[in-house]
Amino acid sequence: MKERVAYIFLLLLLVSLVLFGGCFSKVKELDKISGPTWVTSLTMPLVTRIEEEGYEIRLGDASNAQGEEGLGLTGKSLYSYRLEPEEGSDSFGWKERLDTVEVELGQILDIELHNPGPGTYPVNNAGVTVELTDPDFAGVTLSDAYTEGALNDITITITNGRAGPGGVRFVLVNYEGGVPGAIVTKDDGAEIPEGATTGHLKLNEATIPPNMYITVDGNVEATEANARITFTGSNLEIAAVTVDENKLADLYEIEETIDLGTADLGEDLPEITLKTASLEFTYDLPDNLRVTAMLKVEGKDNSGVTIGSRELAIILPGTELQYEFKDELNDILNLKPSSLAFSLTGVELSPITGDTVEVELGKEISFKAIPEVGIATVITDPEEMEVPEKIRENPLQAFMMYLVVKNTSPAGFDLTVHLSPEPQPVLDSKAVKISLSIAPAEQGEPGVFDSTNDPIILTTAQLDYLTSGDRFYNQIEFENQSIPGEISNDDYIEIRAWAQVDILVNKKEEEAD
Repeated sequence: MKERVAYIFLLLLLVSLVLFGGCFSKVKELDKISGPTWVTSLTMPLVTRIEEEGYEIRLGDASNAQGEEGLGLTGKSLYSYRLEPEEGSDSFGWKERLDTVEVELGQILDIELHNPGPGTYPVNNAGVTVELTDPDFAGVTLSDAYTEGALNDITITITNGRAGPGGVRFVLVNYEGGVPGAIVTKDDGAEIPEGATTGHLKLNEATIPPNMYITVDGNVEATEANARITFTGSNLEIAAVTVDENKLADLYEIEETIDLGTADLGEDLPEITLKTASLEFTYDLPDNLRVTAMLKVEGKDNSGVTIGSRELAIILPGTELQYEFKDELNDILNLKPSSLAFSLTGVELSPITGDTVEVELGKEISFKAIPEVGIATVITDPEEMEVPEKIRENPLQAFMMYLVVKNTSPAGFDLTVHLSPEPQPVLDSKAVKISLSIAPAEQGEPGVFDSTNDPIILTTAQLDYLTSGDRFYNQIEFENQSIPGEISNDDYIEIRAWAQVDILVNKKEEEAD
């Protein structure tokens, strides 16, 4: 916003230079006028900044033919634009990345046959529980990687025996509530064929709950006493975790206040009124995750103290991804803050449906707020101007200024200049008002303001009012008339201004001096 406001005031400055800097300073050239009391008319050039002479004012990055740098506004728009955070951040946002979680298979007990010697023993009613070491997760989804005995695997070994006739089958099932349920693995389980001693339960791509159970069905042919079946869990490579609602905030380490960033508005912010102000939200969230929060916008002074704030309730994902907050932001801007700080408070994470959310590891959860504003009006602070002594000695009788402006950019505006000996010209009903309009370029045709046949006129009464003391004040009121579109590298403004001034010259007073 600071950059755009600067753009506005560069244009205002150009106009104010034309209106004030030229005419009054030129009066000093009248020192040698002599004669009896009469009105002298002079035509004076004020400003000539035209492309033909290489002095046009470039709005983009390109320089003019005289080597003067442009204003650097290529790709910018005055119609509506996005607020940008201070350097070091690319957006008003927050992101978290869940890279790893510490979850392992707990120790799995052996199944002991307690056989007194060799023989064939049925194990149809045998089984053993399996648990995860971290009960905070409702489930863990493993990656598709698999290495026998080393990764995403449970190795099964028959000691002091081998699989009997028909082999031995093992199935890993859900055991929530102490009741065997659905199969956990992507296949139907594992089988140690007759005569073999080892097998493997493949866990890759399985979503395993905290509590599981391995069912066993078949016969073991013992070769000696005390045959047993042992289970050895490998390392787990986790792709995602399933989290209960009450564990989501802890998983992402959600803080009470999440700082989204700050927009620097600069010092001495003028009076600004916005015609539009909206917040667009972009996000990357796990499926089935809802975020509710309060977006807080704070206006802060030069020392960082909050001087005003507003809050906006947001729900993501939601049916509304763009929120209007023109009134709220105008309220803050009326306090003339030096910066705007954006933050999230009261953040709550919850499932959209059900009680759990699956969170993929290695993937960011992110949220961005994109503030976009359009300026309606700007009123500058009053600027004091000294009335030159020569004007008091040789009173101005009339002033006519002729102004021709050519604008090739989509930026356009109406200007009203308020002049008054009172410190607040916009509040003075007797203030002198000078108005002009600079139209934006449209369909390849530049916007033109030409007062050649309708000059800006200050009457004797108005001039007497302005120069009645030793100083007067000006305030410039800006009304945005820009159209959608970005300023191009070669867009420019031409200004050509001249004035006709009538001055009362008193020969006798000059001779007396």
